Amino acid sequence: MSSPDARPEPSQRALLEELERLRTENEHLLESQRALEESRDHYSDLFDHAPVAWLTLDAHGTVTTLNLIAITLLGFGRRHAIGTPLANLVHPDDRRKLLEHLSACRRRGELQACEVHLPGRDAEAIPVRLATRANRVGEGHTVACGNAWQTPSAKRAPPTKPRTNSLPCSATSCARR
Repeated sequence: MSSPDARPEPSQRALLEELERLRTENEHLLESQRALEESRDHYSDLFDHAPVAWLTLDAHGTVTTLNLIAITLLGFGRRHAIGTPLANLVHPDDRRKLLEHLSACRRRGELQACEVHLPGRDAEAIPVRLATRANRVGEGHTVACGNAWQTPSAKRAPPTKPRTNSLPCSATSCARR
């Protein structure tokens, strides 16, 4: 048996060196994770408190993320809006226009603009301007459209039938129209 003062065997020394290398690597990974979490929280806060409404849609036009201004404009909670096709959240008279806008956005891959109406308080439709750009993400080239929503400068007559906050069709039927 070796004494406590004895030098470790070469294989033990290699194991101790590997253990120290792994500890150092783990510390660096933990530091990186903390920095990423801080960055994520920072950008999430910027997104949520942006002065305009922002939404992100998947390739099918379904809401995947939205900020606080968008939640206010839509009149729906975040949980209700996420997973719902955006076409279901605009005035029925504007659905076809929205779907054509999203299609053009995906085809052209550049910033596209469109005006639609959203439900408002007191059953008054709110005209908004969508500025949408398609982004190809992931290996499968899934298209996500980010939307900035602002009240348009040009006034347009609201649709004849103001929309209430109920969804008039199923999540899948409007997305396929």
